[in-house]
This record gives sequence, structure tokens and C-alpha cells, in this order.
Amino acid sequence: MPDKTIYLPRLSADGFQNMATDEYLFELCRGEGISAALRFYEWKPPAVSLGYSQPFHLLDLEKCRERGIDVVRRMTGGGAILHCEELTYCFVIRRDSTRAGAWPKEMANAVSRSLVLGLSRLGVESSARGGKRRRVTVEESSGSRGCVKCDRREEPRGRRPADPGACAPGEAPHRPDQRLTDICFMSGAENEIEVSGRKLAGCAHKFTREAFFSHGSVMTGPGHIQIVQLVRCAAGTPAGPGQASGSSAHCGGGEGQASHGTVENGDGEPARAVLAQGMAERSISLSELLARLPAMDEMELAFRSAFESVFELSLRPESLSPAGAGLVAERAEEKRLTLAATAC
Repeated sequence: MPDKTIYLPRLSADGFQNMATDEYLFELCRGEGISAALRFYEWKPPAVSLGYSQPFHLLDLEKCRERGIDVVRRMTGGGAILHCEELTYCFVIRRDSTRAGAWPKEMANAVSRSLVLGLSRLGVESSARGGKRRRVTVEESSGSRGCVKCDRREEPRGRRPADPGACAPGEAPHRPDQRLTDICFMSGAENEIEVSGRKLAGCAHKFTREAFFSHGSVMTGPGHIQIVQLVRCAAGTPAGPGQASGSSAHCGGGEGQASHGTVENGDGEPARAVLAQGMAERSISLSELLARLPAMDEMELAFRSAFESVFELSLRPESLSPAGAGLVAERAEEKRLTLAATAC
């Protein structure tokens, strides 16, 4: 097995390069190029990342374009996130580099412990959420891989998956009346990080027999709430529980959650206000918890040392090879072209 554990320097890049880099590190780990890797990054310009099975038409793509916000799909499941004020991590590790018994659950738990430990070093007491929002499935049959936080099979190695959320010719766009779980910070999943029941960090995992992958966002400010201005809210859908019938906007509903706002003018703005309030109540950021927001370097050091401690790793700083950087650039361009074709 490889004995190469690397730490990539923090990067500020667009969403296409960020997701392409994450995918490349997972493939490198699966292919025995590295035994483990950790990196932190920021999103410039801001971007919305969609879960693997979410369609682009969940969003108002024209509005995203007008505001200079990229849209990209993750290889993991979960809901849509506006990456704006946050520190994002990516972590990969080979199974034969760990002593994990219950694969991949022990890895997901260890990632949560790393995030909780890192936050404690920044002066924030937090905890990992229990319970499950979505079923975790592992397909052990030949040629398929398991995916955490979505019940979708990964394509066999060597085959690039078709766009899972694209509309077929003649097919109507994805329904705009979405559940609250379509937005990441409106719901919680097992192992995500909370403070007093409010989500501070969202994370999503993916694994194969050979390797485990995790990436996630630690909110430094409330900018993620602005996603409510980018999702589609439809007028004329049925009123929710406790509401009068008539013209309404349905922005979905999770377990035990109010989910509707009345729309008089058909533009969805009252529904967006309800959605924004719900996100503010269900999520929290470091700027709300700390009198002084730590510098990115300080946060990066706290989380890096936490991952090294929990996973018993000694990560060596290293950049991508020229060949690796070239592959990332090619894949990032593919993602740009996918968005351009979808938005036409």
C-alpha cells in the first residue's frame, strides 16, 4: 500500500476547480497514488454546489449568472449550498491505511471528531448530530460502489457518469416546489456539526472498497443564507399545514418543519423570506459564536492539527504534480461547459 500522506496548500479558486481537485484526490487515493490527503480551500467567486442527484434547474441559473455566482455539482449527495463565507475541507484516506473495523462508518465518525476538536481549539464547543436523514447504502456487487448520503450507485471505474440532473430533450425542468432538504443548511444529517441544535458545519462522504472521501463546509458567516434568492419558488402550489388555501409558494418541508409561505404576486418573495428565516434559525456561523473571527490561517491550523491527531497522521505539505494539475484543469473546464450547455 502507498505510504504517502500529503497536505495541499490552501487554495482560493472557482467552484469548477475546487470540485475537480476534490475528485482528482479521491481518484488518486483509490488508485494507490497516496494513502491520505487533506486540503482546505475557499470559493472565489462564490458558487452554489448541488448534490450529485440534484438538477441544475433547482436554481434560477439566469439570476446566478447575473450575480456572478458559479454553479457546480458535487460527486457527493446532500443538498445545495451557497459557498460564500466559509472554510471548506477535503479529506481522503485509503482503507488499508486505517485500522477501521466498521467501514466506512468509523471514518465518518472520525471526520466529525476532527471537526469538533478543531472547533474546540478555536474556542467553540460543538457536537456531532446523531440520527440519519438519508439511508446509507453500500453496494458490494462487482462494478459498483457505495455512496454515503445518497442512495445512488457510482458508475464503475473508468466510466464518467452522465449528467444525473440534466433534463432530457423535451423534458420539463425540475419542479420548483422543492423540499427543505434540497437546501443543505435547512436540514441536518448524521455526523454533521451543530451548536445548540443549529448546524455549523455540513459534510458529505463517499467511499469505495479502497478509499474514503469527505468534504464539507464550516460556516464563518451567514452568507450561505442568500441561497434563498437563487432557488426557484413556484406560485400556485397547495397551501401547507396551518395555512389558508389559495395562491402559495411551496419551498418544501422536512420532518417537523413548517414549509410554506404565501405568495400574492407570484414572485415567491414571501416564501423566500420564510425560507431565509428558517435557515437563520437552523444554522449558525463562527461570526455569531466568537467575539473575534479567527484568520483563515488560524482556522486552517486548528483543523489540520485536529485531523492529524484523530487519524494519527503526519501530513507532509505538497502541491499537485504538473500532470495532476493538468488533469484538474481539464475536468474543471468540462464542468464549466456542462453549466454553459445547461444554462442555454
